[in-house]
Amino acid sequence: MEIKETQYNHVTSAREYLDDKEKIKEQKEQTILEEQESEAADPIKQMKQERERIRRTFSNKKNISYDPQKDLNSINSAVKSSQVRMIVGRLRSEAIRISKTQGDFRQKAVAVAKIKKLLKKANIKVKRLVNEERIDAKRKKAEKQKDMAEEKRLAKDLALKRKKRKALEHQDAVNCAKGLGVNQVTEAEIREEMRLLGAEYTEYTSDTAVEATIGGEQYTYTDENVSVEAEGSVDVTL
Repeated sequence: MEIKETQYNHVTSAREYLDDKEKIKEQKEQTILEEQESEAADPIKQMKQERERIRRTFSNKKNISYDPQKDLNSINSAVKSSQVRMIVGRLRSEAIRISKTQGDFRQKAVAVAKIKKLLKKANIKVKRLVNEERIDAKRKKAEKQKDMAEEKRLAKDLALKRKKRKALEHQDAVNCAKGLGVNQVTEAEIREEMRLLGAEYTEYTSDTAVEATIGGEQYTYTDENVSVEAEGSVDVTL
């Protein structure tokens, strides 16, 4: 008899537990429904929620920046034209990668514009190194032919060209560290890159605005800007 009463109590307890669980679920659903109805009737709350949604959307966007200092140092330290050409190929690939990255179109335009400036510096160095290599080849030929006067003249010419080139490269590195030169982008350059990216451009109030990266931090010397974004890809031809 006691066994039957115990089994009955267990069954009753289980049913009560399930009933209570169902009631709690219904209460939660009712509370959520009431909150949703309350929010729908409150335009201020809706506005705040929409603002928060937009804030989360933009905060999740990938920040795109490019500091050319490291690549400029690599170009300056190269001693052969073939080494610079390898850097040029890598920079072109980087520009294309950035243009296809999801993110702010203005930031992409700034980054690509800096890379294009760096590419111009690299191509200039290739020409200079090729010229130096030709002079050095002539110097070695004169040395082999025991033409000491010609060998001396070519060696002097080569030394002067190298000295001038290295002085210019040093100045480029100093300017870059200050946010100038290849590290400085004007509004006109940003406008052109955004056009190539297929993005609409809204002008700064100042036409002299520039953007630069100094110590890994992005600086904009102008008033606040607004840019409207669209799909696009970049042209990295020079």
